[in-house]
Amino acid sequence: MMSGDRTIVPRPRTDASEAPKRAPDIAADFKKLSARIRGELYMLQRSLASRNYVQAETEVRQDPDDAWTKERFADAMAPYYEMYKDIDLTPRARTVDRTFIRETGKRQWEVTQRIVDPSGEEDWALFGTVDLTETIPEDAPLVQLRRIGT
Repeated sequence: MMSGDRTIVPRPRTDASEAPKRAPDIAADFKKLSARIRGELYMLQRSLASRNYVQAETEVRQDPDDAWTKERFADAMAPYYEMYKDIDLTPRARTVDRTFIRETGKRQWEVTQRIVDPSGEEDWALFGTVDLTETIPEDAPLVQLRRIGT
């Protein structure tokens, strides 16, 4: 190489698809967070309405120390079904005023979803929490169910 000559070493090309994608922080946008929570709770209600408790197991964030199994769902819903024959899943039962989301700490919320029975009463509800202090896979449920009842 002569003095003054420069050697140019090409940089390896990075394809945009190779760049690691960072999932958006759902906690940063309360409107999106609340929509996702309402969606998850609606899907859970659909499973409970069809008594598909195996599916219901997959629609909640499981706590290893307090898991919601198909048997636990069946036991929790038995008193409801002694009183009512089904769950109202019509649009009037899906309005935002039936879902309550209350911040309890940094990146933590308490959630309540009123269950509307066929006569329009809302005595029953799903009670849970959302804790985003740790990373949760983007496609995993956010809501950790605590109880079902009045």
